[in-house]
Amino acid sequence: MSIKTPTSEPDLSLVIPCFNECENVVLVLERFAELCEDSPVNVELIFVDGGSSDGTLDALKQKISELALLNVIVEQMQTKRGYGYDIMHGVGLARAPVIAWTHADMQTDLKDVFIGFDAYTASKHPETIIKGHRQNRPLLDTAFTFGMQIVTLLLIKTNLNDINAQPKIFSRKFYENHLLSGAPDDFSLDLFLLYRAQKAGAKILTIPVVFADRKHGEAKGGGGSFQNKIKLVKRTFKYIWNLNRNV
Repeated sequence: MSIKTPTSEPDLSLVIPCFNECENVVLVLERFAELCEDSPVNVELIFVDGGSSDGTLDALKQKISELALLNVIVEQMQTKRGYGYDIMHGVGLARAPVIAWTHADMQTDLKDVFIGFDAYTASKHPETIIKGHRQNRPLLDTAFTFGMQIVTLLLIKTNLNDINAQPKIFSRKFYENHLLSGAPDDFSLDLFLLYRAQKAGAKILTIPVVFADRKHGEAKGGGGSFQNKIKLVKRTFKYIWNLNRNV
């Protein structure tokens, strides 16, 4: 199922995966409409629903109509494949020369995407990646992130800092040259992007971001509980180990 309201050619395509986020996607759309009023950047918004059963699709339809938003695409996947698969599906639909992704849980402020886009356009490097770098984090979360940084450095000789911070922003050319094949279907996608960026000699720039507490629902990836963090670490370690075998 697909909902499309594309109009003029966008400057930036923003992909947002969502799964059972009916209350949060409404807040995302409201924030998006607010930011667009004050920005000259023409943003195409692409939601990829990974098979929600809580009314997320209906909530998106209703709010898009209520706000009279244009340049919004909503795709509902017929099979549940995962975070990485859904994002890459959305990236494949993007029409803009610059592409971004972030989360639907409202822990990340969409304003960061607009700030990141400004940083991207100011960069003169032919291949620039913009990513968030989380500020004021709890000590345990910082320790997990630092631990994963050390693991990637030791196993794949790549220094990747704060891998899962959002947003991620890059060019269509980078996508076509480096991301079209080999992308993982799960939460390892952020690692995959940054790993490919370093191997390609891309310039990785960071912007400071603050992750807020969730207003609704539970984290789907490695956020939230200690158990979720352990699951994310295990999945990420497995992916890094497989990369190491192919380096």
